[in-house]
Amino acid sequence: MMEMMDFLMQYKWLIVIIAEILFLVFAGLFFIMRYWFRKNAVGFAFIILLILNELFLAFLAIYDYLQTGTLDSFQIITAIFYIYLIFEGKKDFKRLDHYFKKKVASWKGETVPDLQTSESAVEKKYGRAHAKEEREGWYIHLVIFVIAQIVFWNIDNFTGWQDFNLNQIGEFFQIYEDPKINQVNAVWGVILFIDFIWSFSYTIWPKKEKSSSKK
Repeated sequence: MMEMMDFLMQYKWLIVIIAEILFLVFAGLFFIMRYWFRKNAVGFAFIILLILNELFLAFLAIYDYLQTGTLDSFQIITAIFYIYLIFEGKKDFKRLDHYFKKKVASWKGETVPDLQTSESAVEKKYGRAHAKEEREGWYIHLVIFVIAQIVFWNIDNFTGWQDFNLNQIGEFFQIYEDPKINQVNAVWGVILFIDFIWSFSYTIWPKKEKSSSKK
């Protein structure tokens, strides 16, 4: 058993990559079985596999922490992914579900379902309501980013903002001793900035309802 765990810890980053690929595969198979083959039971079996896949990653991160007694980039990235699942994962998965439902109906020549009612009505907001929803989503993203900085600050030495560098993406946010944390911050900071532009663009240019959706 210990040899197996040592093996898993040795290749934990490779396991993360494989696990995230499996996440996409299981999610895709769920949609295919549910909407193309109309096999809901089989589809939900892939959801169970998806959940077990993510729980396995959580188990590895917890085991890694118990063995080392310190937080490292592997545990941090795993925690960030779970924070995303808690705050945004359900909403994004629901969007994918609606997207595949419409696409499959279109591919099979069936009547494209109107998802503007019930739960999907949340996705059909326009104007100020939609702009507010986009801003709130970015605020949540920002809060998660700030919480992550507090965690980073407590587990790594703080070198200061004087090392901030814009020469290349790998040198963004050079404020910690651990280069891996700085790399995570670099990519995340760029994503946060792009998300800001995208989310607040709807405040300036509100989303308008398409004429076809009014019928």
